[in-house]
Amino acid sequence: MTPTELARQTGVTAVAVRKTLVPRSAQNAHGGDRRSILSAEGKLFLHDLIMKYPKLRSPFYARYMSMVVGRRITTDVIDNVKAELKLTLKKALVVYSEACTEAVYASQEAFKAAIRHRIAHYPNHLDRCIWVDVTGFAAPELYEARGHAPIGQHFIDRQPSDRASKEFGDHHDVIVGINRLSGPMGLLAYEGHTNAAIFLNWLKYVLLQETCPGDHIYLDQASYFGGNSPAIRAMMRPILRTAGVNLHYIPARSPLYNPEEMFNGWLKNGVRKAVAEGRSHPDNVVQAVLDLVDEHEDRLPSICRGWIDYLYAHG
Repeated sequence: MTPTELARQTGVTAVAVRKTLVPRSAQNAHGGDRRSILSAEGKLFLHDLIMKYPKLRSPFYARYMSMVVGRRITTDVIDNVKAELKLTLKKALVVYSEACTEAVYASQEAFKAAIRHRIAHYPNHLDRCIWVDVTGFAAPELYEARGHAPIGQHFIDRQPSDRASKEFGDHHDVIVGINRLSGPMGLLAYEGHTNAAIFLNWLKYVLLQETCPGDHIYLDQASYFGGNSPAIRAMMRPILRTAGVNLHYIPARSPLYNPEEMFNGWLKNGVRKAVAEGRSHPDNVVQAVLDLVDEHEDRLPSICRGWIDYLYAHG
């Protein structure tokens, strides 16, 4: 199925219409004043500094960071980074604290027991499973972060220095299911972020056209998959009932139980490598994804089989 046909069935833009990712006059501008930018290592260092001296004011951190980094760091930058680090730290604490609770651990054990039970009673159960997930490509991720430069000069690529910026360039998502026998199923790459409408249309008009009655679809707890939305689950029921497909959810905070995450990693590494080697253009992520999958079409079923067997068949 061509990208144009997928776009017609799902109602999303399957071909990127933006031709240039960065204006020609700003390709080496780094997005702003270099004195106002902190690298990822600088932010981690600042985080450790704040944790060590939590009650000190921003001028102290600004002077200390300026001395260490070797260039002037303003207090406004420190305040912005502190706010960002606080949110990041809070999010990390929430994720790990929930992942370590007894309820999550019990749900993971129940999920593994259910998988073993189905495999014991139906030896070909894994062949009937389709693991679904979404991976995103942010524009800054496709550019080189390190490289060689003449002595006394910094390495400069087309991306801005602040890699944490979410406003730079387009965002692309790829939604796909993987199967032990078929490999990737219903792959759809498009510009934008996934929502419930895109997922429901993809499920009805793309994925379920390739499934058979009695197959099992495994989803994570993402909101657009209906993980915490009874309304989305209610819309999914008649679609799945008509196709005769069973639906299961992976426990929350358990990405390692979804072998599709391994496909996501393989896909991202392959696209980044193709962009770095000049075989694909970073402005056209959709075509880069399709080219990579077409290039390895013969190998992907065996690769997916290895990922699924690693998690479940040999566990």
